Amino acid sequence: MKNLWKPWIILASIFTVGMAAFLVFTTPTNVSFPLVKGTKLTVSAFRLQQSGLPLILEFKKAVDNKRPEHDNSATSVDPCKTGYLYYPASGEPIKVKECLFYKRPEHGSQATHFDWRKTGYLYYVSPGEPVKIRITKMATKESVIFEATPGDACNDDRCRRRLVPYIDDGDPKRFTWPPTGGLLLPAGNSDLQIDVMEVGERISGEQVTLKIEPPLDFKFVSADPLSRLLWWFFFWPFYAFVLLAWAILLILIGLPGTPE
Repeated sequence: MKNLWKPWIILASIFTVGMAAFLVFTTPTNVSFPLVKGTKLTVSAFRLQQSGLPLILEFKKAVDNKRPEHDNSATSVDPCKTGYLYYPASGEPIKVKECLFYKRPEHGSQATHFDWRKTGYLYYVSPGEPVKIRITKMATKESVIFEATPGDACNDDRCRRRLVPYIDDGDPKRFTWPPTGGLLLPAGNSDLQIDVMEVGERISGEQVTLKIEPPLDFKFVSADPLSRLLWWFFFWPFYAFVLLAWAILLILIGLPGTPE
């Protein structure tokens, strides 16, 4: 009977170690702060192997940011569900179109001119309010300034703007694509200093979350063998189910009176 458990124990051990590595490879590092020029803070990021530093800046939906031009705290209904605002003080509903409170023109638009495959850059029609953040590796003092691209994904909870290495080409609408430069994080723990260098007036003061994206994503896997191996752990519920069913079967086989 003990021999029947040996393959299960080996596979369960591999699954446990693999899941631990998978969680490290797929868990982002988040830090929240007010988006104000001059803000400084530090954050730590852990890597099992050297990898890049993909960054996302997340903004809360407008109605939660307590900004006068977006705030609906004085209303008693959700305008994006009802299609209107209702101010108790006035008693009169005000119609809104296409949930305007969730449209954030200050974050720009993904619409571009030209074909980046031919030009080598994206030229946005509306790049949005500028955001520039410098990231410094504390151990080596190596630093790179990143700038925010226009909002690429907005939903009921947040708007996301990707940060790419800043190139001073004199045109705020032009972004080299694919991005070049950036920082590489070594294996182990890295302490990073964040310095807010520039913020557009219309978004200054908002509470934002800087997300250091993990090196492994379901839609993207790098060429290194470890990342390719760990990608298969996105299907971990199936492996866990097989191990559980196998263990139950072995337990049933070991019960007294059960024919082997």
